[in-house]
Amino acid sequence: MSKTSPTTDPARRLVVGAYVRYSDADLQTENSLESQISEIKASAEANGWIFNPEFVFSDPGISGETLDTRPGLKALIEIVETGDAPFDGIVIDDTNRLGRRVSDVVRITEIFGYHDIFLYFVNPQLHSSDPRFDRDMLDYAREDQNFLQKLRHAVRRGQRERARKGMNPGGFRYGYK
Repeated sequence: MSKTSPTTDPARRLVVGAYVRYSDADLQTENSLESQISEIKASAEANGWIFNPEFVFSDPGISGETLDTRPGLKALIEIVETGDAPFDGIVIDDTNRLGRRVSDVVRITEIFGYHDIFLYFVNPQLHSSDPRFDRDMLDYAREDQNFLQKLRHAVRRGQRERARKGMNPGGFRYGYK
């Protein structure tokens, strides 16, 4: 039986884990992870899945811009790639938590699909078993990547303006506010 299809055995409930992340340790806290996990638990319960906290993978304070810098996600992928993952699916709070680069998101979703591990995104209630998943996920990944590019542009614009005014274009210098 495929892990991505609903089980016909009512006694067998699907076991899910989670992937959680927040980007900026200076602007966000562990509360962000806790709130994501709370949403994931509630969603798992609403879908009739068993949430196992042993299978929570996290990357606190790490940008979703690239897969290379996220040890939590890399560890999750390694488990999935063994072909013997101890869970049926991974629940993620929002598509932007998985990644902000289209190529990474496509690669990750393909790995999970190949190994029959489903992905479910609480917001926007997107399940990898949905026939429209690939199309919808690609649309969300593009939006998430575009957001990062727009944010990068806005930050650099602000830094240039600060420099034009003779101010430090970056963060605070030691001893100064």
